[in-house]
Amino acid sequence: MVLQNPEINDLWHFAAQFWEDFYKKDCEMVFGEAAWAGKLITAKCIYSALEIKSSAVHQAIEGDHLVQHYTGIGEDFSLEVAEEIGTRWKQPLG
Repeated sequence: MVLQNPEINDLWHFAAQFWEDFYKKDCEMVFGEAAWAGKLITAKCIYSALEIKSSAVHQAIEGDHLVQHYTGIGEDFSLEVAEEIGTRWKQPLG
């Protein structure tokens, strides 16, 4: 995998954080309307909101996890981290 976008870390982190913040959360708490009571935010809702496919969301979550693992606290995303992620990234099938 070759990272072509210098902001990829920020994009991955945003998608991962969005997933964590909203997946399976109560819609009433998010939207503040009683009409949504008892309904949960689904994965499909998140894919639609982010306008990306499920595989891209899960790759972003995995990428963010790897960046957090290989980057120390307060350190910037570096070429060394990108290379390590590249060695662990699975190529798509087909």
